[in-house]
Amino acid sequence: MDKNSLADCTGVCIFWTGFWQYNPILVADHLKLIEYATGIPMDEQKAMNAARRTGIMTRAYNAMAGIGRKDDRVHRRFFEKPSDSEEPILDREKFDAMISRFYKIRGLNDDGVPSAEELDRLDLQDIRLRLEQKGLL
Repeated sequence: MDKNSLADCTGVCIFWTGFWQYNPILVADHLKLIEYATGIPMDEQKAMNAARRTGIMTRAYNAMAGIGRKDDRVHRRFFEKPSDSEEPILDREKFDAMISRFYKIRGLNDDGVPSAEELDRLDLQDIRLRLEQKGLL
């Protein structure tokens, strides 16, 4: 997720950054792009932290726009039995459990909103206050 966010930050299509056996664009290339554009030297840890902050800020913005857990889904057909099978492709309970686990790993609460702890850890207290004012935290 953070590598995809880093690609978004540098304007590189994510399909060039993580789907190839030998990726044409590496994290080191993103670091060079950032330094060339800003003049600020960037190491991998700083870049990945910036990418994580960007992803969390996007998630917070989406939460304020009403986008949340109800929108983290796949089409209902994946939970239905195909005509040539005994079982559905996905089990809804397992899928919901995976969403919850993903949220926990990414520092989100059960509704998919960045948690106060994650926002504080990333030094995004201003966003935490906005989410609290809107009653989302």
